[in-house]
Amino acid sequence: MSFLAPLDSAWRSYRKQRLLWWVTLLLLFPSLTIGDIVQTFLFQHEFFPIALIILLATIGLHTWGQACVLSIGNGRRSLHILLRDARSLIIPLLLTGILRQCLILLWGILIIFPGIIYSIRTILFDVVIATEGRQYRPALQRSAFIVRTHVFKTLTIIIVIYLLFFLPAFLLGILQHFLPSNLLGIHIWKIFLLIAKNLLLAGAVALSLLARIALYRELLTAGLASRRQLALPEEYDETPADD
Repeated sequence: MSFLAPLDSAWRSYRKQRLLWWVTLLLLFPSLTIGDIVQTFLFQHEFFPIALIILLATIGLHTWGQACVLSIGNGRRSLHILLRDARSLIIPLLLTGILRQCLILLWGILIIFPGIIYSIRTILFDVVIATEGRQYRPALQRSAFIVRTHVFKTLTIIIVIYLLFFLPAFLLGILQHFLPSNLLGIHIWKIFLLIAKNLLLAGAVALSLLARIALYRELLTAGLASRRQLALPEEYDETPADD
């Protein structure tokens, strides 16, 4: 199906680019696994400070991995150069993501439906940051402008991404909590499921980013084909309207 072409493009890119495998194993997988382990200590008063510091470090490591995937999607390079160049994207990705979540929460509190529309329209903000160099609110505005007339298609791809890429990992995570306590070697089973879940989740993160890169390029091409203005107008308002 042509409307799922970004997913096919993401899968083919992931299979061909070995750098993506290294980023998944060295950055995304460790950050998710360490984050899972550390979260169990956040509610213990004596371990809270050190657990919080480690958790914040894993968030930075995870964002670095995302930045690497976004950079790989824009051209092949060596691992050393990739890691070095991707560091400059960590702060913009983190802060823009926080700003986006705050705006989604604000719209969700005021009126739920526009909040959902806004979250869909700004889904490409990280690709815009890596591709066009826009940051913070301009990145959100640019994403909203590109997706503006493709909300349903974007929503469909988001749903399929979560069903195909993320759902298997979440099911493994749920299975961890339903293992019988008297199961022989239960701790080994839990460790195995934790590793398997986070490997799947790390791959899902990489694939979802690649799919969004492919969607971004497809929407730009569609905009050029329809002669729709792709430069963001000065007066463009990112406020979500009821579609």
